[in-house]
Amino acid sequence: MGDPQVGLAVAQLLRTSAAAGAGGVLTAELTAKITAGAMTQAQAVSAVVEAADATTTVAALSYQFFTGKVPSGGGIDFLISPTSANGNNLNSAYYAQFNTVNRYINFAVNLGKNGEAKDSFAANYGGLSLFDATKKAYAAIFGGTPTDTKVHALIDGRVDYLAAYGGDGAEGIGTKAAMVGFLLAAAATENLGVMARSNDAWLTDLADGSAPFAIDILDPAKGYYKADFVFGG
Repeated sequence: MGDPQVGLAVAQLLRTSAAAGAGGVLTAELTAKITAGAMTQAQAVSAVVEAADATTTVAALSYQFFTGKVPSGGGIDFLISPTSANGNNLNSAYYAQFNTVNRYINFAVNLGKNGEAKDSFAANYGGLSLFDATKKAYAAIFGGTPTDTKVHALIDGRVDYLAAYGGDGAEGIGTKAAMVGFLLAAAATENLGVMARSNDAWLTDLADGSAPFAIDILDPAKGYYKADFVFGG
């Protein structure tokens, strides 16, 4: 039998079964480490939070950036759960073909170019060059404004790669959305910046089912954002 706190975290954060499949495997592995004294329960929950980088965090960070708040509880289920009515959920065969970085890019293009955030994203980023859009998005995601040198390092060798996902040329809105996805992936996988670290705090709270949904996790009043999460460029 798996550790109950770990099992609850797997169910809440990954929206998968803590008794079977990949969720069951993760629960068993973390429970064994707790039993052996190699890991505390809190460390095991942190491991589940990290495991969410390729699924729940993709949705949470993308919605936070493009809409200003993380999804609702029903939205998380729809976007993540393998048993939801959404055939292209982040646990589906469709997303299995993408590595973690490309999941963020694909999801961002779907949301920022074609989805519910297309009008607001176009209004805020459509008139900017890809360079200036990258600088603006980086500041929003990490909290600090990057140097020009940093922006060049981020995008100069990746324009064709981003444009392949964006589908509308080097300066297209789709390519800018792909750039956002690329930056979100870097933030999440490297645990850097205000969005990724506020999201980790929110997911840790969600692990026992107590966190609110559909909130702006960057609002200091919500309790997840801290000034020392800011990462400069």
